[in-house]
Amino acid sequence: MDATRLSQELGALRDQVSALEAGQDSLVRAIGELAPLLGTVIEELRQLSQAASAEGPASDLGPELRRLVEAVDGNTAAVTALLRQLPVPPAEEAPGPPA
Repeated sequence: MDATRLSQELGALRDQVSALEAGQDSLVRAIGELAPLLGTVIEELRQLSQAASAEGPASDLGPELRRLVEAVDGNTAAVTALLRQLPVPPAEEAPGPPA
């Protein structure tokens, strides 16, 4: 393989790495924006569960809502754990919000 071809392939690889990093940054930002919304959903589900439980045995929603809260909570924890494994640049190096 000659130097020109090697240089071209190296340039193509750099472009691919840059694209992957940009995609990763976008994903981290999007999930960061979703996190507060998930917290709100979890809190709303807890309140609904408490309200359904207050209705007594007549309401069969209480246990279902509790299971839903636990599932959302578990999924949120799993996503958070995955996010912590991503290499995120320090705030001063991180790209700002889209213009």
